[in-house]
Amino acid sequence: MSMPTAAPVAAIVCRPARQTQSGFPVLWRKPMASEIHISSFIVHAAPDAMSDLTARLRALDCEIVPALGNASRLIVLVERASDRAVADMLDAINALPGVYSALPVYHHAEPAAALAEPMP
Repeated sequence: MSMPTAAPVAAIVCRPARQTQSGFPVLWRKPMASEIHISSFIVHAAPDAMSDLTARLRALDCEIVPALGNASRLIVLVERASDRAVADMLDAINALPGVYSALPVYHHAEPAAALAEPMP
């Protein structure tokens, strides 16, 4: 009795991936028209680098919420026009001096027009 052969695997065709600072490939996708992406990150950094780090984050147009009771962690909020811009910001934060790690916590995207609608 012969074993069945596996069906050939179809090749996935997409634009070439580009490398991020972290070395992971990123597949391209066409951004939606007029999207707003709101994300938050937990940033763990050296306690002696916090004052310089908060100044650098503010220069990158980030909002900062200090983590209560912890001198080495921050919550960073960003609003960008695409998920690519959010990922680039995460890479930029991870590359700042004194940062041990920056990890995504929350991401929300919706059309910009939806934010202009009145709340019920």
